[in-house]
Amino acid sequence: MFKIKTDLIKKFESQLKAFKDRALPFATKNAINSAAFTAQKISREIIQKEFVNRNTFTQRSIRVNKTNSLNINEQESEVGSIADYMRTQEEGGRKTKKGKHGVPLPTSFSAGLSENAKPRTKTPLPRFKMKNIKLRYKRHLYSSKKQANAVAIKQALRFQSKYVYLEFKNKQGIFQITGSQRTKKIRSLKMIYDLSRTSVRIPKHEWLMPAVEQTQKKMSNLYLKALKDQLIRHNLFKTI
Repeated sequence: MFKIKTDLIKKFESQLKAFKDRALPFATKNAINSAAFTAQKISREIIQKEFVNRNTFTQRSIRVNKTNSLNINEQESEVGSIADYMRTQEEGGRKTKKGKHGVPLPTSFSAGLSENAKPRTKTPLPRFKMKNIKLRYKRHLYSSKKQANAVAIKQALRFQSKYVYLEFKNKQGIFQITGSQRTKKIRSLKMIYDLSRTSVRIPKHEWLMPAVEQTQKKMSNLYLKALKDQLIRHNLFKTI
């Protein structure tokens, strides 16, 4: 959460001489709130343009807490996201596995892209969402991964399951499988989730700081507009 304070606009106060003291706090309050809503608008535009959006929730999660104080030294508005994962996007972080298997990383194929498309630029297709995947076969202990994989594939084809969990020497994951139930031959085997890694570093993808920096550049105009509005309201605009 980044805060916008009056520090950025105090230098403009000296430019206005014929201004009522009781109107100044309203001007600073309105300017600060306008800045917060401007940062909100810009951050939503950044998210829409640069992020992979499943829906509009992420953009709508950007909220503003307005200041209502008329004490200039206490005026402070806030802009940020109510979604915890947006803090991770802004600051970076690390995702670790939950349970026995590694972190599920969707592949490009799961998003309907070429298998070699990197980085993945879309979310998984609805049929490949983790909640829609059911594994019919539960792995048991075998002398080798190769044997366990063979049994898993055989069972998947037997029960006409679309998905199978396989483990190889340096990779493990969930695959989409197609093949003949009668001959038990595989026609296609495509990885949709890579479960090889126990933890994944999430790089920074700043969306709020750039919005705040752009808003700072607009601060003088926002403040002057707020001052002008108050001058007009108190019939003092003609005196400057």
